[in-house]
Amino acid sequence: MSLGKPFDERLKALKMSKPQNQKILQEVQETLRSCRETQAKISSTQEQLKKTNGMNNGVMEGVKSIEKRWQEFQDAFDQLNKQMINNIAEALGKSDLTDDTEVNHRLISIKDCAKMISSAECRNIVVLTGAGISVESGIPTYRDDNGYWTKGSENYRPQEIATRAFFDKNPTEQWKRNFRIAQLFQKSKPNKGHRKLKDLEDFCIANKKNFQLVTQNIDALHLKVGHTKEVFCIHGDMRYARCPNVGYNCCDLGNVKVAFPKIPKVIDGGSEKDNLPKCKECGSILRPHVLWFDENYSESLYKLTSTLEAVRKADILIVIGTTYQTSLPRRILKICQNQKIPVVDVNPNLNSDVCITDLLQIEETGSKFLSELMTIVRRQTKKSHK
Repeated sequence: MSLGKPFDERLKALKMSKPQNQKILQEVQETLRSCRETQAKISSTQEQLKKTNGMNNGVMEGVKSIEKRWQEFQDAFDQLNKQMINNIAEALGKSDLTDDTEVNHRLISIKDCAKMISSAECRNIVVLTGAGISVESGIPTYRDDNGYWTKGSENYRPQEIATRAFFDKNPTEQWKRNFRIAQLFQKSKPNKGHRKLKDLEDFCIANKKNFQLVTQNIDALHLKVGHTKEVFCIHGDMRYARCPNVGYNCCDLGNVKVAFPKIPKVIDGGSEKDNLPKCKECGSILRPHVLWFDENYSESLYKLTSTLEAVRKADILIVIGTTYQTSLPRRILKICQNQKIPVVDVNPNLNSDVCITDLLQIEETGSKFLSELMTIVRRQTKKSHK
């Protein structure tokens, strides 16, 4: 991973002139330098371990374990740096410091997409879904007029409520919102789009292709249709809660997923703090298993490293029902741009403002796209077997 040059360039792009801003820049650069030195030392230790003669199997397994955790740290550290740079830019009134690229989006047909995934050269298929695929299940997208991030409470903005900082200060109000969202999710059922996506996975398995589903949705509707391979829920899963007591003097159940608490009959009845769901081990108020706005992706909770590895191996990325508003989907597009991985973007509202990589656009809903796609794919498969 090359952290140095990209982040240094992005820091310089801020062009801070005020002395206090320049001081902030210097402190950030010093922090990055220190972290890189630590990375170099760990890498050096790994290489020394590998070169040591007469290693027994136990030591070799230890080295593999270190390498795995090191990769997870690298991905998390990379994510933290990107978030830090963008936070600094925002504080200084700058826009998000993404590397905009001259792009050439073009419309393609569903038949074109079917031909791509059916080809012998296409062995690794990754699908990324967003809120748009769940609309037909009665769940609004996050940013439309009825969405989760447009409807907060009487006193708080939704982006303020969906943060760890707000949870720590006002868990009662936070849990009212959690219960309302969970109530909607529990009543919802997978739609045709979810079921056809499972059919696509079955097609891939039958034709010896690798399939990986990555979802930004926390509604668990993909999981209800029973995918064969693990679904990477990069923003969490509202079927679960977990103890937030991690770090110093942490709970033994810290970040361990437990079943989502029973939804009270009256959600807005002014629940007292003493009645909120608590950890059975330490008594801390539980939190939902979701990624909040002021938190970072990780492998252990949100499959960060696994997702990035799957995308890097992909022969095609199919994106359904998202507008790329969060950092990881944009990072995924950047990987596709660097590795020239074709991106098929399915959305009834074209994402024409995306400036990270070229998009092969299909102006359609997820369920209609997937239904027609599977019809064409099966027809093509039957012809090839005759």
